[in-house]
Amino acid sequence: MGRDHGERDIGRYFADQTRIVADDAGVEVTVPTEFAAGYLDKRFGSSLREAVRETLGDETVGGVRFKVDQSVFSGSTDASLPSVAGTLPGRHQAECKSDSRHAAAPTRRATSRRESSRAEDQRDGYRLETFLVSESNRVAHGAASHLVESTETRHAPLFLHGPCGVGKTHLLHGVSHQFRRLNPGAKVCLTTGEAFTQSFISALRGGTIDQFRRAHRGLHLLCIDDVHLIAGKSATQTELLHTFDTLNLEGARIILASDCHPRQTASLGQALASRFMAGAVIRIDPPDAELCARLVVLHASRRGLAIEPAASEAIASRIAATPGRSARDIEGVLAHIEAVWRAMPEIRSPIGGVGMLIVDRALGAGGVGPRFASRRAVTPDRVVGAVCDLLDVTPTQLASKGRHPRVVFARAVAAYLSRELTTASYPEIARAIGRPTHSTIVAADKKLRSRLDAPHGLTLGDDLGGLSVRAVCARVADDLVRSGAASQPKRA
Repeated sequence: MGRDHGERDIGRYFADQTRIVADDAGVEVTVPTEFAAGYLDKRFGSSLREAVRETLGDETVGGVRFKVDQSVFSGSTDASLPSVAGTLPGRHQAECKSDSRHAAAPTRRATSRRESSRAEDQRDGYRLETFLVSESNRVAHGAASHLVESTETRHAPLFLHGPCGVGKTHLLHGVSHQFRRLNPGAKVCLTTGEAFTQSFISALRGGTIDQFRRAHRGLHLLCIDDVHLIAGKSATQTELLHTFDTLNLEGARIILASDCHPRQTASLGQALASRFMAGAVIRIDPPDAELCARLVVLHASRRGLAIEPAASEAIASRIAATPGRSARDIEGVLAHIEAVWRAMPEIRSPIGGVGMLIVDRALGAGGVGPRFASRRAVTPDRVVGAVCDLLDVTPTQLASKGRHPRVVFARAVAAYLSRELTTASYPEIARAIGRPTHSTIVAADKKLRSRLDAPHGLTLGDDLGGLSVRAVCARVADDLVRSGAASQPKRA
């Protein structure tokens, strides 16, 4: 079975949540709910049956059978597979059904304090002291550390946001671990937006809502990763709002992580968004050149690769210049390089390590492999559409003679990114933006480049969260890479 499913998945869905007994008739898997039986059979059934045939022989009559017996698990109230037992009257039933349509099937991460401890064991390297700090994440790391170490009695919530692979999950796990270490016996919950939703729905359906609330209130620290996943789930948002207010009154510490700013999370209730913004809202940017270089060295050493300085610098510089970059991309690139290093020992460096020959063979002289979009994949029209979406302007406003600061800034960002991310000429960019001549595009591009390293944030509205010019450009570039399909400009 382990050949088809990793140990992590097997442990997550079988440890403490099933009872497995083998007899002459095959294997009996006891689970607490019908939902659990159906889900485990669908996801693991074929692998289980294959394992039984290999172990007990093809003549086994019963194979694998699932038995539902909730009494076996009466001592546990925090199984991650949601229960479908019981009926719900009135409004709660309607809201639960509504939330169920949006909720993904069983959670990816732990949903209780016991399960969060198991998750931290699996991510043992996720500590505050192992978090690599650079300008792209320094403020977030400092705020997370202060949240843990502060001796104040009142604590404003901390909300971290940024694209995937920039270290948000690492910081939340690090905060949880450090707080437990400094405060033995403290009540800590480390969960995700998806897990919170699933656990809430399970509690409503199973009639255990009081137990759910006891588990999520009276905490000293609440950490919720991927909190944007509760968007569009009204009942879950209401429950989290009450939990949030209760913990605030009790002086608990709260840290949340999301892919985007609270004001830019679609279908997030205004009341909850305002609670999220009651404390520090900090964006973590994609890794800068310094951090890319350190991550390359770190992941190479973990793989046992001796990498020459020139090769390491080449990898880091290529990744740092790529929109949409993340720490996961660096891991992927090094996995590709390791594969070439193993397959082609004849082009290894003189000491048997990774040199420029292997880097060029693995990644190509013109880029960093297939995980990264080429400049030809992005067009000025797509850039204009992404800029308009982020800055909330229309292509008509962009093409007009208007001098509103937000419109002027949007033109400059579109001009700069079109030069950086596409192969288009200035006249072609001018046509995409709707400008009569390309001289205005040249001037806008030049002016924005002079502002890239300005230390202060923008003052164009709360929705930009005080982002710097470079951070806004990085966000648009990241959105373009993540979107994949061509983005169409807004209609005026």
